[in-house]
Amino acid sequence: MDDGTEKKCGQFNGSWLTQLTVLRKFIIQQPLITCTLGIKFTLKVSVLLCIILLFNAIETVAQPIYAGRYKTIFTTPPSNVPTAKTPDAPLTGNGDIGLTFGGEPGQLQLYFGKNDFWRAYPVYPGGGIALPGGLNLTIDALKGANYYAEQLPDKGVIHASFKKEDLTITVDSWVAATRNTVIIEITASKTCTLQPALWAAKGNTAINSEGATGNVIWATRSFENTPLLEWPCHVALAMRVLGNNGSNEIITLAPGKKQLSLLLFIPIMIVQTGRKGPLKKRNR
Repeated sequence: MDDGTEKKCGQFNGSWLTQLTVLRKFIIQQPLITCTLGIKFTLKVSVLLCIILLFNAIETVAQPIYAGRYKTIFTTPPSNVPTAKTPDAPLTGNGDIGLTFGGEPGQLQLYFGKNDFWRAYPVYPGGGIALPGGLNLTIDALKGANYYAEQLPDKGVIHASFKKEDLTITVDSWVAATRNTVIIEITASKTCTLQPALWAAKGNTAINSEGATGNVIWATRSFENTPLLEWPCHVALAMRVLGNNGSNEIITLAPGKKQLSLLLFIPIMIVQTGRKGPLKKRNR
């Protein structure tokens, strides 16, 4: 590098933004410098280019999330839930667990889905993906209330608000991105009671069990030991209410106090053995 070039590189002073601006102009004015000078300067120019890229990133205005431009608004309770087709209700999920927000204000019904919970029959109908269960939220004070719910794709949240006279109750529901956990946050403008009921779907040769362990309520559904069943499948749902003195039966909602219901799905166990010996691994 000649002395003139070294001198130019040594004249940077002031704020780092000013220095980056000078560096940027310097590189633009000498586009062929990496071709005419030696390896030593080429390495220096590479460093300068990295700094300029950083400078350009700082200048770039953050763009809003595309999904944040949209939301789906529901002003009447869904009428096509549950269904084997497309529900007309707010939805959310994490790619493995799905949540459908059904029911009316006084009797909300949340349905949970799990991608790999199947009744493994080789024929249809009878075989296919199965419903694990759901959660009923009974709020007698909300019977006949106005219905309003939003499905917010950018946040993955279902935001619902129900109003009746001077009572307003909001319910925010979402599924954790990296864990099979559903969180339901409930607030009220005046004191009232809520009764939750966790359940596992029954019927279609399913085996069910339910119970409580400490302050955790649980329910299970299984398919096993049935003719033609290719492999057994089991799912468990568990619920714990944070606060409320550890009670899961009757929850007292009070103004300014959030009640957090935590539902944890235990991972489904799929046993890869069948009536005729081991089955090949399935890509599902």
